[in-house]
Amino acid sequence: MEMEDDDLIEEDFEDIFGDEDLSCSTADLEYDPLITEDLVMALTVTTVAVLTMSQSFSQIVSRAGNTHYDRSYTIKFIRSWDDQMFHRQTRLVREDFYGLVNKLIPILEKNAEMGRRSSGSPISAELKLAITCRILAGAETLDMIWYSVSVDHVKEIVYETCRAIGKVLHNVNFPHQNKNALREMSHQWDEKQRTHLGCVPIPGIGMAGDGFLVKIQEPNCALDPNIYRNRKGYFALLCQAFCDANCSFKIFEMKWPGGTNDVTAYQQTKLYDMMTNGT
Repeated sequence: MEMEDDDLIEEDFEDIFGDEDLSCSTADLEYDPLITEDLVMALTVTTVAVLTMSQSFSQIVSRAGNTHYDRSYTIKFIRSWDDQMFHRQTRLVREDFYGLVNKLIPILEKNAEMGRRSSGSPISAELKLAITCRILAGAETLDMIWYSVSVDHVKEIVYETCRAIGKVLHNVNFPHQNKNALREMSHQWDEKQRTHLGCVPIPGIGMAGDGFLVKIQEPNCALDPNIYRNRKGYFALLCQAFCDANCSFKIFEMKWPGGTNDVTAYQQTKLYDMMTNGT
């Protein structure tokens, strides 16, 4: 008679351990507080170590290294432009551009060492001004990819540079109390008309002005945001700007919601106050 495999295993088990009852319960286990405390401590330390290693690994995986740029090539390329191309790109003549760069260096190149460590080379005042001029001339943010900067930082660069320009330049002024300067401004307008029209149909022009809109995101304020929505349908700030015959701003104000009428805004400008009150 053949025996099943389970019967053979059971007989072998009995040969080794006999007929002793090997069953036990948790009540039969002896409690040792020292061993239990050590075991809990070991498990706690192990858990903390695993979590720490997991967090460190996830940070390493999720954070990509900074891209390093060789910006010297970009600077050389900008300097290689002829005068016509330079003016088309920056809307400034070369002399005025680099004169402004020299004034901006103390403000815009304070953290040069940090920039060198972060991306391989700092973003110089020259490059920041070139980027800002291109954006103000109508270029898109994505067009700045060949300027050797991250397109995600272009807006920060433009904002920083514009603030710095406002600190070093004070050239937006109207010489309303200088009669000779006013006469010269009028003379320049006469010459401009004579050059383009062959005559002076409107003598005595001092400045040309207009209102224009600067597009913004929907304001998050207690006031009704719809007052910033202009007739074209988007949110904006209204500016009033006046320039001389050489397109140099003499008065520039930006303090009205986009829904404001040009005439209403003009009647609240410094120029209107000067003309009506004789000041």
